[in-house]
Amino acid sequence: MSVSELQISKEQNGSTLTVYLTGEVNTITAKDLEEALSSINCQELVLDFENLDYITSAGIRVLLAVNSNLKDSGGTICIINANDEIREIFDVVGLYNTFFKA
Repeated sequence: MSVSELQISKEQNGSTLTVYLTGEVNTITAKDLEEALSSINCQELVLDFENLDYITSAGIRVLLAVNSNLKDSGGTICIINANDEIREIFDVVGLYNTFFKA
């Protein structure tokens, strides 16, 4: 997999959609993430970052837009299985509590 490749897979379980990301979300691949999440239909969106190596501000902007749309319809979003570097990125930009649940 090249540095600018992102693999996205989805698993629907009732009203919960889990999206698995592998690779990097950067300025190039953020568009792919946006397209993958633009037509979701769920009440709870779970983003599994177990195999995600890195996310840039472009990816975070996509997640903020998705979060806003979900909140408008009464839905929720959360990130699971993120590595320490990704957790630190969300903490530094003040979005840790928005995307990570206790």
